[in-house]
Amino acid sequence: MIEANKIRNHQGARPVVFFSLLLAFVWLSMTSGSLCAAPANDGSTDALGGHEYPWYDADQRSVKPLEQEPGSKPTSNERASVPIAKPKPAKTPGGTTNTAVGGGGGGPGPMGEGAGTTLFVIVATIILVVIVALVMTFLYIESTKSETTQSAGRSRKQSIEQLPFDLDSADGDFRAAADAAYRSGDLRKAIIYLYSHVLVTLDQNRLIRLRKGKTNRQYLREVQRHNGVSGYFQQVMLPFESVFFGDHEMDADQFQRCWSGLNGFHAKVKDNAEMLLG
Repeated sequence: MIEANKIRNHQGARPVVFFSLLLAFVWLSMTSGSLCAAPANDGSTDALGGHEYPWYDADQRSVKPLEQEPGSKPTSNERASVPIAKPKPAKTPGGTTNTAVGGGGGGPGPMGEGAGTTLFVIVATIILVVIVALVMTFLYIESTKSETTQSAGRSRKQSIEQLPFDLDSADGDFRAAADAAYRSGDLRKAIIYLYSHVLVTLDQNRLIRLRKGKTNRQYLREVQRHNGVSGYFQQVMLPFESVFFGDHEMDADQFQRCWSGLNGFHAKVKDNAEMLLG
């Protein structure tokens, strides 16, 4: 039942992920297209196009050869009589005219076009980041709701099956097993049973989501959302890690402090569980 709920939750989130990826692809296509596409500019290959000069052949796009009779020298009057054509006003796409020679007029120009493209890319990137953040937030909220709902329907046996290690307590009463190990002097087993009891208690009251593969630090972050629980959890977790992973000896006084705080831990768990139920 739990696995079926998990599959349905994942399938429900797929359309949202697909939509966000599709939207991201569309934005990237728009921005890359605007960067690669260059606006058409008629006459950009001919700097002298649109003007008439006596020494320039517009059809051949070259300078006309100078024709002069041998031995003759032009006088100053002849030079003064050479007609100089005034440049014609060039029409811009907006219907206005630009009489400046050399492209220094008030049109958009390459600099204006580049600035507009850059602004478009920045705005598109910001919108894309916001969309991704909203999608990730939505998925996180849905995942949290799913885990809380699944934990509420767990039996104690199902919680025990999610412990990161297997214990030989047949009835699953880890508190009684910890007490028995402590009385017999086996402090290593005592702290392992006590920590297991803490994990199962938190999972049964929906204060954590017990699952194989999760780390103790992940559980610690989860219990920090609940008042008065994280302190005791860390008090038991640290000696457990020292004994279970580091093969260190368990100090009797330290275990006694953990054991004496167990009743207070149960009271805090009860208070937080009642707050969750409303």
